[in-house]
Amino acid sequence: FAVDTGVEVSSFTGHTRWVRSVSFSPDGKFVCSSSSDRTVNVFDVDTGLEVSSFAGHKSGVNSIAFSPDGTLIASGSNGENGTIKISTVDTGLEVTSIAAHKIIVNSVAFSPDGKLVCSASVDKTVKIFAADTGLELSSFTGHNKGVRSVTFSPDGKFICSGSDDNTSKIFDVGTSVEVTSFACTGAVNSVAFSPDGKHACCGNGDTTVKIFAVDTGLEVTSFTGHTNSVNAVAFSPDGEVVCSGSHDKTVKTFAFDTVQEVTSFTGHILRVNSVAFSPDGKLVCSGSFDKMVKIFSVNTGLEVTSFTGHTDDVSSVAFSPDGKLVCSGSYDNTVKI
Repeated sequence: FAVDTGVEVSSFTGHTRWVRSVSFSPDGKFVCSSSSDRTVNVFDVDTGLEVSSFAGHKSGVNSIAFSPDGTLIASGSNGENGTIKISTVDTGLEVTSIAAHKIIVNSVAFSPDGKLVCSASVDKTVKIFAADTGLELSSFTGHNKGVRSVTFSPDGKFICSGSDDNTSKIFDVGTSVEVTSFACTGAVNSVAFSPDGKHACCGNGDTTVKIFAVDTGLEVTSFTGHTNSVNAVAFSPDGEVVCSGSHDKTVKTFAFDTVQEVTSFTGHILRVNSVAFSPDGKLVCSGSFDKMVKIFSVNTGLEVTSFTGHTDDVSSVAFSPDGKLVCSGSYDNTVKI
């Protein structure tokens, strides 16, 4: 939907089961979605028409990521075989199939140069593969419970992971060595690097948002404004503000340097699953189990737009690269812009 008006631009109904994840292509021309129906679909933002559909997985697809050049999509499976597939955006043809893990893949990400894919799994491991060949390059076994979230640092030198073992770890991509391990008191649901790559943020099951130094693993900041599990975290583009969405139905932003709460948005009536900053950092978008997508101002905390087009829980939201549109994926089997 359009950010300024809240009016629906397109609705894609190509999935037959829950939509788990959505993402805009780097140029903003396409949206990709993954679903419990085992498919990865790409559709044109302007026309709303399907561009390609990849049906190579044998189980539902939990996570997707565009390559930085926008030509490929990596997808991770929810099945017992724990596969990662790489397919083309324009044709939906499979490029690489990776027997990556022993069980469910929760998260996948491309490196900033597009040469690597990393993955996090319920099998307790984080792995790195060559995007072109599918060859396993590294396997990190430092966690002792399932890994929920994984992401590359902005320079591609490190990986941050969040696990059910109550830790967030930093791994060196080049040496395959664990750099730091940061202990929390609850499962780490979501992780994010600061734009300069010097800090990592984790949203935790113990209601806290914690930020630690990548090089030392020492805690820098702890935000305790939530009253229930934190499901999603994100840094603002300038790195000065952190946003978090929680089971307590709120979306909060706080200043990184002072840990002071900037805004608390209480417009949702059920848990918040996904949050995203606009490219200019002035707005935050949130998706909730209350079937709604909301946009609010970081400075004022006031609601700017509310989109009510979904008929079931909203699982994932994303801003377009130009900040003019928001896409959302829902358990009503649709993707809406």
